[in-house]
Amino acid sequence: MRLAANTMPIGLRKGRLFLPSLFLLAPGLASAQAPLPISNRGLLELPEDVAAAREFAVSAGGAHAAVAAQTKSGRFVMLTEGGRSAEHEAIWSLVAAPGPQPRFAYAASDREEASGAIVTRVFCDGEAGPALQQLLEGPFFDPSGKRLAYVGIMPDHLVRLVLDGKVLEDRERRSFAFSPKGGGWACAEEKQLRWCARFGTCTGGECDDVSLVTVSPDGERLAWVGKVGADTFVMADGERRPDLVRISELHWLPSGRDVAYCGELKPPEGAANAEARWVVVRGKEETRTDGFPRDAQFSADEKHLLFWVGASTPGERWSLVCDGKVLGTSFEPGPAAFSPDGGTVAWVRTDGDGARWLHAGDARTQLGGRVPSLEWNAEGTAVSFAVCSERALTWVTARTDSARPR
Repeated sequence: MRLAANTMPIGLRKGRLFLPSLFLLAPGLASAQAPLPISNRGLLELPEDVAAAREFAVSAGGAHAAVAAQTKSGRFVMLTEGGRSAEHEAIWSLVAAPGPQPRFAYAASDREEASGAIVTRVFCDGEAGPALQQLLEGPFFDPSGKRLAYVGIMPDHLVRLVLDGKVLEDRERRSFAFSPKGGGWACAEEKQLRWCARFGTCTGGECDDVSLVTVSPDGERLAWVGKVGADTFVMADGERRPDLVRISELHWLPSGRDVAYCGELKPPEGAANAEARWVVVRGKEETRTDGFPRDAQFSADEKHLLFWVGASTPGERWSLVCDGKVLGTSFEPGPAAFSPDGGTVAWVRTDGDGARWLHAGDARTQLGGRVPSLEWNAEGTAVSFAVCSERALTWVTARTDSARPR
């Protein structure tokens, strides 16, 4: 089934929102076209004094939205359907709480009147957190959306975890992660110049460094990346996995039975100046790649593996790979997501001229702005997303019933 779609982007025309029709050629017919329905709902329009949207975040189902925007005077504001924040020198790291609730957090910098120094704070619900020299991680909401955490460098130059607005002063912590179940959390914790992974009252091994701490979907087990000397390895359920040169990402499988991670294999014994060998590891299974892998994910049934592979030369395209097959290429890695049954992949492609396209199975349509994430419905018949054009933020739903899988 081939695609025949117009090239009109989702976005604005003469100040009004418009959406393209997306058509598929019916099997065996050269000219018959069946539309793939697309619907949209406006989320936010940018005020006249705003020059551009810099970041945006949307709660589940497009229920609520926030935009970090730069005004024509060069200042920054956070916009929601409820109004706008005070102006700041800069705003970044805007995130939405899980679920449909209208709660957002963001980092902002402002100049102190007394000293003239630039100070960073995290804002949530109109409340400002403690002053930071620099935000290092987060902000993160827990699954309920009620708790907020982040890691930063404090004015006394110490790295500290801030949890629910309170600075944990006793020791340095980083690589923070909330548990998917309950209100627990995990992190890497400094202990007498060594590092360990902590989850509740349990700690795991002492290393020169600990990173990428993550809690299993059932909220019971811990995995992390450890480094001792020149050795880098994954620890999961107390088991040390084979050493790699480096590990770039670590995830629990959807079932929580094991972990998957991306990294660089050690060179063969005695091999001098060997080329980097990249791999995606699932449990004890390895999938070799031709370039740097990132954003690895498994379908819900864990039968299918999807990831981006980076080009070896700057400026070349990235490849989206599913089960060893290249689905397409892009000048930058974009969001990608399996349908609930794992039969269809929705993903965003960026061309060399900056044009963006949404692909779902064998269908596509051009986009008129940035799309940070994709959200399938429970039936796997539609994919939704927020798209930010020059003057508006819109929630778009594309029906995929007639698109052939992958």
